Amino acid sequence: MLSRSTSKPLMLSSFSPMVLTTISGMFPNSIVNNIAFIFTMVPDPTMFNFDQASRPVELKKAKIWSINNLFAQWIEYQKRLAQGPLTVDEYILEGMNEIDKCKIQPTNSIYNLYVMSTDIEAATSNVIARMDQTESTHNELKKHQTDKTTQEQACIYLLLIPKTTLKCYCLVY
Repeated sequence: MLSRSTSKPLMLSSFSPMVLTTISGMFPNSIVNNIAFIFTMVPDPTMFNFDQASRPVELKKAKIWSINNLFAQWIEYQKRLAQGPLTVDEYILEGMNEIDKCKIQPTNSIYNLYVMSTDIEAATSNVIARMDQTESTHNELKKHQTDKTTQEQACIYLLLIPKTTLKCYCLVY
């Protein structure tokens, strides 16, 4: 999770607790140790504007990293690069050591959740398609019923007309 510290404090944001709770619920507990918070533009700890209490219990142990000035870090990296490959390797290894501390976790739980959500989406689409087909069939049946009622009324009307009148109509035809 990435946050730019120059934006308004996350503790004042009304949606932060909801977002953090939703995010922590999306992932299985087996990979909680691989979740971290990265804050940019944090010059020193006194400028840190994230309310630690707003984190859900599941994310209380998540690591928090802050990055001061990305442009300054890029310039420093270029200086170290100019000094030689050994310094660059040390610099890269320094950053990679933190990543190596993360325990590798199986993603079966995440994949199973993905398959489940895909199945739910497909089932929902099928239900909506069947509802559309049912509505179309229902409208067609209503039309046929109206046509049949009209024909029945016409037949009844013809039966009520005296036969002599019918003969006259037939002659005119």
